[in-house]
Amino acid sequence: LLVPMMLPSDLSKLKFLQPVSIMALVYMSIVVAIECPYSFTEHHNRHGFGQVRLVTFSWHFFEAFSLCVFAFNCHLNVIPIADTLTNPTIHRFDKISARVNVFQWLFYSLIGVTGYLSFLDDTQSDILINYHPKDYLVAAGRCFLTLTMMVAIPANLNPTVKSGVQFRDSICRRDRPLLGSLSPTDDSSVDQPAFRITLSVICLACQAA
Repeated sequence: LLVPMMLPSDLSKLKFLQPVSIMALVYMSIVVAIECPYSFTEHHNRHGFGQVRLVTFSWHFFEAFSLCVFAFNCHLNVIPIADTLTNPTIHRFDKISARVNVFQWLFYSLIGVTGYLSFLDDTQSDILINYHPKDYLVAAGRCFLTLTMMVAIPANLNPTVKSGVQFRDSICRRDRPLLGSLSPTDDSSVDQPAFRITLSVICLACQAA
């Protein structure tokens, strides 16, 4: 299912799938916030949940480092996205970047704060683990997040595959004739889909491992 979504040469082909990630983030933020008052009332001052603490220092802080690395790797999509803008000026790109970061900060902060207030000291690294398996609102959110991963993986691996294709082309580049154009059999782009599929499968296998 993921390989066909990694075949497009640019990210603009995935523009109709990208809203899935935003919808999942907004949905889970709303669900966690709605259930927060009831969960807080039920768990506050109960044994095993503790009191509200503003700041907590622990060795679990370093478990979030992998998320920081993943977030840093998302910068690979910055240039391809800027290249697909209708009017790719610095002002427009700065405005888009600011809006995206503010939007994500607001909703992730909402999930973090309301999620912690819901379960206090019993809050798990994966907040969804805290909820009952028969909580159908959260179960729907899990489905949304699964679809989000199916969109996020091709979007993040697309630059890697594209770089691999360009690297292959730079090595296998042949001199163009002075007159006329290359014949279809001489064009290196003919076997590009097969190469992209192979490289996509390798990337997915490495990620799964």
